[in-house]
Amino acid sequence: FEGQLASVRCDAQKRDDNQCRMRAVQGSSKCWQHTLDKLHLRILKAAYGKGLFAMKRKANQNEIIFKPHQNIIQYHGEILTSKQLKERYGQHTAPYTMKSTNGKYVDAALHRSVASLANHSLTPNAEARLKEDGTLILRTLGRPIRQGEEQQQQQQQQ
Repeated sequence: FEGQLASVRCDAQKRDDNQCRMRAVQGSSKCWQHTLDKLHLRILKAAYGKGLFAMKRKANQNEIIFKPHQNIIQYHGEILTSKQLKERYGQHTAPYTMKSTNGKYVDAALHRSVASLANHSLTPNAEARLKEDGTLILRTLGRPIRQGEEQQQQQQQQ
C-alpha cells in the first residue's frame, strides 16, 4: 500500500517556554533533539537500516540509560482490525505492525512513534508489552540498557 507519513509539530517546550518549531515525521510528537533530551533515545544507522539507541547527551559510555523492566516508549500507530490489515498488506509482511487486543493491530506505517524503529533480534534487550489499558509499550527485559546500545525487541508473531 502507499501513503504519506504524518508530519506534526514538536510538542516540547523550549527553555523560554515557547513551543519548539521543529517538525517530527519519523518519530513521536517530538523532534529529534527533544527525543534525545526527554526520552533518551536517538535514531541512528543500524545493521538493518535505522535503529533506536539509548542515549543521553553527557552520559559515560557504560552508563545505564534504562533499568531492567523499565518502560521505554509507547508504540503508536493506526488501530486496524485483522480484516483491514489483510486488505492493506495482503500476503506481504506488515513490518511496523504489532498485535494489540481483541483481534486489533497497531500499524505504525504512517502514524508512528520512534518505538517502531526498534529492530528485531534473536537476543533482544526489550519487548513490546501490552498494558492493561490496551496501550502498547516498548520495555526493557531483565537487564539494563546502556549508553549507545540499540533497543532490539523479540520478533512478534502475527
